[in-house]
Amino acid sequence: METEIATPLRRSSRIQAKVPAVYVEQSEDMVSSSAGPSTTRSEPKRPAKRPRKSAPAALKGETQATSSKPLAPRGRRRNLSKLVDMPLDILFEIFGHLHPHDLLHLARTTKALRNILMRRSAITIWRNALANVEDLPQCPPDLTEPAYANLLFEPHCHFCLKARVMTVLWICRTRACKACLKEHFTQLSVFLASARIPYNPQVSIKTSTMVPMEHIYNNDQELLIPNKVAEEALALIEGCKGDWEALKQLEKERAAAVKALEANAYRLIDWQIKQSHKRSMNLIDLRNRRRKQIIERLCDLGYGEDLKWMTYDRVEQFIEHPLVKQPKELTDRIWNNIKSPMIAFAQTARAERLMRERCLHYINRLSVVRDTVVPWLAQRPLWEPLPSIADFSYYTPGFRERDPAGLGAHVEGGYGKKAVRHGRCRDRTRCVDIR
Repeated sequence: METEIATPLRRSSRIQAKVPAVYVEQSEDMVSSSAGPSTTRSEPKRPAKRPRKSAPAALKGETQATSSKPLAPRGRRRNLSKLVDMPLDILFEIFGHLHPHDLLHLARTTKALRNILMRRSAITIWRNALANVEDLPQCPPDLTEPAYANLLFEPHCHFCLKARVMTVLWICRTRACKACLKEHFTQLSVFLASARIPYNPQVSIKTSTMVPMEHIYNNDQELLIPNKVAEEALALIEGCKGDWEALKQLEKERAAAVKALEANAYRLIDWQIKQSHKRSMNLIDLRNRRRKQIIERLCDLGYGEDLKWMTYDRVEQFIEHPLVKQPKELTDRIWNNIKSPMIAFAQTARAERLMRERCLHYINRLSVVRDTVVPWLAQRPLWEPLPSIADFSYYTPGFRERDPAGLGAHVEGGYGKKAVRHGRCRDRTRCVDIR
């Protein structure tokens, strides 16, 4: 009886790479011991795969150079990692040319940049950046330069960090959303009731002048005070312990501080109004430039005469068109996107222009017939049935012929515009359907 010779099973190189080396050696020893001496020819080993170009040198069979610097992970960008290694005088010169809003964003990128920009020694950077803003008032003494830039240019709530908050309380030096206005602010009537200053006919204390107040949404009946400021003022009033001289001195000091806040706030409000007006004028200039560029493009396509003789209503529709009113420069890519609707609008304007020219031509002809027929009709008796001016124009052969001006106008009965709406022309290739 012949003994069967056991041969090793074939496995793919991908599966063999996943099997531990110890397990593979043990399995080969077991197979060789159980099979005994093999008379079959061993299969040649599969050649190793070609390593990738991005693979380390060890995979290529080369000696890997020892390096203490670890490899950077793929996909991680470290653009600002070496920026802080530059000399500070060069950094200060570069950062001084930035906008304050960009400087704020730069300080929030990494801790290293924050440590550089938020030091007291970096005050020159912030002053130079604030000087780059046109007509900007100087930083108030009660604010630091970064806090001043944050109040001016960062549109978020200072309490809940809600985005797109445009309500700026300049006297209180803060921005607040509607929810935070109710939570972190107190009405003036509530503050006056909490002050509890006893009545003295000889000394008058105006508690309302001790705290900054804000008019919200142009409502004079609603004056709001920050809770923190109100609590501080109440603590100072209670600290006087009924001493009228101390209360009077406290009133003068607090009133002077509030007046300084209001003076700076009024300058900031004027600057904000000017910036809003400047921004609106820039948007108007952009819209006008875009409208002119669209008109030039349509004129190059042969619609110049049609746009020139548009009616007032059609001009208003063109100005208020969503594709024309956008405050953006007209580029070739944008024009390719809006070309089809703009051409459709110009074709509508052309149809209206041709219709008006035809009607004007009909009216001129009918006026000639009227001047000729009306004196003749006046000589006829009133009871005699006679045709009207429209009937004369319909049955007159001259009105059926093409006009010498080449306008393509044909009269097939009726009065002017009505005849055009019928659309019954001999030469339909030169007629424009206005329906």
